[in-house]
Amino acid sequence: MLKVIFLLKKLVLIISLYLFLPGAMFAQGAQEDVLIPGFEEMADATRMEKIKEFLSRPTSRKGIENMRQSQYQMIALCKKNNFIQGEAYCYYRHLIMYRLATSEDSLVHFRTLIQDQYYDHLSCELKMRFHTHIANTYGETDQPDLAQKKFHLALALADSCGLSKNSIYNGLAIVNSWLGKDSISLKYLLLNLAEIKAEKTGKLEKEKNLALAYVNISSQYSTLGNKDSALVYAKNAVKLYRVPRTLIHQARLLLANDQYAAAEKNHNEAEKMIQENPAFKRDEPALLIGQSHCYRKLGKHDLAVAAAQKSLDYALQGKRKVAVYYAYALLTQAYLKDNAYLADSMGSLMNQINNREVQQTTVKEQTRFETVKKEKEILELNGQLKDQEIATLQFQSYLLYGGMAVLLLAGLIFLSVRRRQSRTERELENLRKQAVKLQMNPHFFFNVLNSINQYIAENDKKAARFYLAKFAKLMRLTLENSQEDTVSIGNEVDFLQNYLSLEQMRMQNFDFEFQVEKSLEDLRIPALLIQPLVENSLLHGFADIEYRGLLKIKIEKTGQFLHVEVIDNGVGKQKSQKAQSKLGEQHRSFALRILHQRLVNYSNQAVNIVYEAGVKAGDNLGTKVSFRFPII
Repeated sequence: MLKVIFLLKKLVLIISLYLFLPGAMFAQGAQEDVLIPGFEEMADATRMEKIKEFLSRPTSRKGIENMRQSQYQMIALCKKNNFIQGEAYCYYRHLIMYRLATSEDSLVHFRTLIQDQYYDHLSCELKMRFHTHIANTYGETDQPDLAQKKFHLALALADSCGLSKNSIYNGLAIVNSWLGKDSISLKYLLLNLAEIKAEKTGKLEKEKNLALAYVNISSQYSTLGNKDSALVYAKNAVKLYRVPRTLIHQARLLLANDQYAAAEKNHNEAEKMIQENPAFKRDEPALLIGQSHCYRKLGKHDLAVAAAQKSLDYALQGKRKVAVYYAYALLTQAYLKDNAYLADSMGSLMNQINNREVQQTTVKEQTRFETVKKEKEILELNGQLKDQEIATLQFQSYLLYGGMAVLLLAGLIFLSVRRRQSRTERELENLRKQAVKLQMNPHFFFNVLNSINQYIAENDKKAARFYLAKFAKLMRLTLENSQEDTVSIGNEVDFLQNYLSLEQMRMQNFDFEFQVEKSLEDLRIPALLIQPLVENSLLHGFADIEYRGLLKIKIEKTGQFLHVEVIDNGVGKQKSQKAQSKLGEQHRSFALRILHQRLVNYSNQAVNIVYEAGVKAGDNLGTKVSFRFPII
């Protein structure tokens, strides 16, 4: 069906184009001759110069539609005068216009049209640009091998025609970086640097181009682990072209060398430039990323979180997936604060992502994940409890020393304090619920990031992207669910499927299935209710099994109640208790106590959590945990 729709769109586009052109020729009539006076008598070279001049002329008309109108007029004039080279040039301009407008259907149509009918009539330079355009498109659609072939075709044309090879060398550097060929990528970046040095351009333009080349080379040296060379090129870039982009890049390398104060100084200078010059606003997302890292290293955790949050806001506005994933990870890292083993593991992953992104953002910018706020919330809860204790002591003092003269006043104070205490207890319970909702084991984050890191190390780009997409969606669902007391069953199942998919890819020793009637998907249940039971099955039931595990989650309606079952074919409760440490058992017991208390608070009645044997596998009995609660 999608293919049919695509073909219909293409057919409509072709028909409208060829219907429009004759109509445009007829309607404009006498206007054609005044587009370029004397066009018919001109030599071909002069015609081409006039066409380029016409399509590049300053005009008060704006927008894609007006650009297209001018090009259609010029195509009609070229057709009338049988000037096919002019038609080819105009269609190439059409292609670039639609690329800028990100109109995929039109882009494919005009690319095919040029390839089939007009390629031989393009100049050597336009042929080179055409292949470069297709190479970039292949790169954007995750086809680096095809992109590399097209870049080499463009390179051959540039050599034969004596054209600049800057964009081609950069493209080949990016593609080889994607393919994990970092040494070859560096080779092309150094060739690009030599090309820039040999060009005869103005001083300011050359200094800018050299500085950006130094940044790219510095990033590649960083990827290869050569910190000294990376820092040398970064310093050369700042010396030559002192702008936010070069300062921010140098700061990133200073951070990698534990020079936190120097990095902060660079960030402060870049921030001042951005505030004073709106033209540098595009560099703010990269600045925020660097500041968040730097503040965390300096122990300024609130500033680190604020910078990471603002970075995520930028990433979401830009809608670039890699930037969004990176910002989610950055914010997670900021919230982890002093959990160094997690933060440093994530930092290693993020540096790999960042080094590859820098090369792709020579003329682009680098790009609210709410994660475990448990520590912060506990501190807030403790503060509230202390305030309450102080209020209670004050109240007792009033009773003791106030006497009969202030008995009525004391009574009023007592009632006021009791109301405040009741309100505080309700707020405390809500905060406890928030803490419970964000109770996901920090080792889960560590394991996920390790898996992504492994895929990147093995250059399994497809698996890494899939894992990142699942991880980002899980974090978004965690954020959304943590802000609600209840969620739909459909939402809960979606969350669990993402969580289990990530764990399945990592552990590779179990399958899972859901048995949930579609009619139940809109019913509401407490958020993140089932995840602790699922986590217990994975951590304790499937640990060290030598066969493929099976996890079943069943939700069904019985009268006015919902019945939930989590069933596995793992080692069983007794074996699990013997095998795990005392600390592990305490953690599991605490999680189940919290689950029970949440069910009681939600339903306002007693709730039993039943443990039974699950699916038997050899000597292992498996585990089934079930409970039911009223539909509210």
